This record gives sequence, C-alpha cells and structure tokens, in this order.
Amino acid sequence: MKLRTIIIAVSITVIFLLAFSVFQEVSALEDKNLHALNERPANLSDQPTIVFVAPHADDELLSMGVDIVNHLRLRWDVHLVLMSPGGHSRARFLLNGFKDSGKQPYLHKEPVYCPLHKRYHDPEKEKYSDPYLDVNDLGNARVREFREVARRLGVPEENVHIYNIENDRFDEQYEEISDVIEELLKRFPDAHFRTTSIWDFHPDHAMLGKVLMEYEQKNRISPDNTLYFISIYKARFTRYHLPFKEYTMHLIDPQDAQKIKYAAQVYGIWDPANEWYQIGYHSVKSQFEKLVKNVKNKYHY
Repeated sequence: MKLRTIIIAVSITVIFLLAFSVFQEVSALEDKNLHALNERPANLSDQPTIVFVAPHADDELLSMGVDIVNHLRLRWDVHLVLMSPGGHSRARFLLNGFKDSGKQPYLHKEPVYCPLHKRYHDPEKEKYSDPYLDVNDLGNARVREFREVARRLGVPEENVHIYNIENDRFDEQYEEISDVIEELLKRFPDAHFRTTSIWDFHPDHAMLGKVLMEYEQKNRISPDNTLYFISIYKARFTRYHLPFKEYTMHLIDPQDAQKIKYAAQVYGIWDPANEWYQIGYHSVKSQFEKLVKNVKNKYHY
C-alpha cells in the first residue's frame, strides 16, 4: 500500500511538472506575440487603430500578415495602406512575353521566358483580357490582388487605402512618401504604425522604414507605437545581422494559419481572361511557399 501511495504521489508530481512546463511554453509564446499589442478592447467603440503601410502588393501578407491577423483577432481597427500600384514590376515582362520600355511605340522587344509556367507567354494565344499589359494594366491588376487579400484577411473595404508612388523609385520620392505619412497621421492621430524595415534589401522597403523612423525622431510618432518588419526574402533566404534586437511574430491563434494560406492563394490565381495574372507568384513564388509552410514574421523596433 505504501509503495502504491508513493507511485501515485510521484505520478501526480510528474503530471504537475509537465503541465507547468507546457503552461510556461504557452505563456512565453503569448508574451512574445502580445508584448507589442494592447489588450482586446472591452467594446468595439474603444477600438484602437493600427495602420499597416506596405510598399507593394504582397508585402502586406509576406512581411506583415501575422501581425495583421493578430490585430484583427484582438478586434483592433485595422487599416491597410498600399503605397504603390507596382506597375513597373518585372512581372509585366514575364506576362507579356517580352521586355520593352513601357512607352509607345514599344519598338524594342526582348523575349522574356516565364520560369513559373515554363514558356514564353503570348497574351493573344492565351486569351488575356488585354493582349498587351502596360504599366497601368499591371498596376490595376496588382491593386485588385491587394484588395482581395484584404477581404480574405477580414479587413473592411473602407479600411483599404491606395496611393500612387512609383515603385522602384521610392528613394527619389521622399517628399511624396512624407506627404502620405502626414495625411495618415491627420486621419489617425493616435494610431499605431507598421511598415518595412530600414535595413531591408529592397530600396522601396528601406525608404518607408527610414521615413517612419524620422517621424519618431521628430516626436511625431511614439516609438511605442511602431514596428518594422523584415522581408521574408531577407529573413529566410539570406544571412544577415541587424543592429537591432530582432523578434519573431507568431499567430495568437494557430488556426489563423488557414486564413493566411487562404489569402496567399490570391497571389496564385491564374485566370488571365478575367484579369487575374498570378502576379505575386510570378514575382516571388518561393516566398509564398516559405510563408504558408511556416507562418511567422520577423520584426524589430
């Protein structure tokens, strides 16, 4: 009887220790996810506002998707800002099947092979809605993808804001970017802001981080209200070192991984007759694969 009592006592102790260990792990994960978030508002009228400023369509999901979904789950008033339609993306050449200047009369045509579909695209033979995609056509298609991703994530249509900064030239458009930030601050004076890191490889990404950091230095935005996200390309495809401490953002509810995957599918829709051109996948398919396989984002303060 004494031996049985000892065995039961030991078993209870082991179960308690295991349960405590699991509790610590869950608590640590929650702390990691929530240290940058406020508590859920008691009612929707008390919703705090958060503004995600993405340089191009797909950056909102690849770089910031986890944080967007987390804040939606916490019932924040989430706004998505797209700084550029992104019409000057190289994806336009892939989709047209040739490279040109983007200006009439399009005399210079250099064939461009599409590694995604393993062929040279021919818009007429493939029955595109438009037999030639110009810069505006591609920009409109990318904005359409962005809006559909926002819808699938659960962001209200009225909370999606589109601007017209020319992509791949953000470093030449400092004033225009500052004007957008000024406008956003006037509309959402107490909001939290998220954007891409000043240490990112892509100059457009880095410029948004630079401008927002300067607003911190001018005391126009509190450092407590900002985060800067590192692109999946830099975080998962390169070796790098940041001069800041780096954090990993996980989902508060693991079930929201399905929402991320559902949204990612938008960038893989191939239906050119109806103006869905799979632009995200033409540009960075491997990054989407990394995201859906392991849903997390990297960021710093």
